Amino acid sequence: MKHFSAIVFRRDQRIKNSGMRILITNVLILAASLIVIADGPMKCYQCNSAKDLKCDSSDAKDLKQYIKSCPPLRDGTHAGKESIACRKIVQNVEELPVLIIRECAYTGDKNLDGMRKQGNKAIKLFYYQCENMDGEIPCNGTQQITTRYLTLTLFLATIIAAAHNK
Repeated sequence: MKHFSAIVFRRDQRIKNSGMRILITNVLILAASLIVIADGPMKCYQCNSAKDLKCDSSDAKDLKQYIKSCPPLRDGTHAGKESIACRKIVQNVEELPVLIIRECAYTGDKNLDGMRKQGNKAIKLFYYQCENMDGEIPCNGTQQITTRYLTLTLFLATIIAAAHNK
């Protein structure tokens, strides 16, 4: 009987060690993915629908051609400042066609969702600003699930599954 309990104990230890290895592996993968995402320069869609044909599209395939890195500002009071977010501006001017401007944002709230500004001659501007969480897919286009959130969700699911199996 003593021999049998030793075998069961070793099997239980292997199961616990296996679960711990999976947990540690997932933590390391999560940490590495967050570092890789945060490491590169921010990329945003940069275009103006007045001159760029598909800038007003909401299809990521059409917008792909406008993905550009955001360089630090060269001039002005914010010279040398890095981009903090991506911005999309929707401009309505009386009866003219709606303009869409997508650009890097260097100031302002990182998470604006349709803030309205009124100007002269019935100019209406709607500002959308977002923090780019996925280095390869800018956030100032269509809404997408970012790699960071997907990784975090999978990580949490693994923790829950490991805790449930104990």
